[in-house]
Amino acid sequence: MKLRINPEVIEDIAEIKQYIREELCNPTAADRIAKRIVSAYKGLKTSPFIGAPLDSVLEVKTDYRFLVCGTYLIFYKVKDDIISIYRVMNGRRDYCRQLFGMSYTQIADDEEVSAVSEKIIEQNRDAYEKLK
Repeated sequence: MKLRINPEVIEDIAEIKQYIREELCNPTAADRIAKRIVSAYKGLKTSPFIGAPLDSVLEVKTDYRFLVCGTYLIFYKVKDDIISIYRVMNGRRDYCRQLFGMSYTQIADDEEVSAVSEKIIEQNRDAYEKLK
């Protein structure tokens, strides 16, 4: 399997590092988390279907899959022998807006959005732990 990294992924990781470094004042954690994210998506080369289909948790028809990496979600697609990594976002963000141009809140209330985000992170924590 080959990895294709979209430019937004590089920007996402840079923003994550900057936020942790500057807002949380923890440059060590910023570097550690960025390395974990990169390691997690590189691990997809050997286990591309370890991430869950996004449409298993959202009522949106899509071929996106996601992999949980701590509180971050790595969104990707598998086609033939190519794994395309599209975005890396905090699981509590409105990732539907980033991926589909519409807010999940347009189809669900705020409590449901929060519950789904927490459910995604919890249900997939074991898979993430195996990648570490």
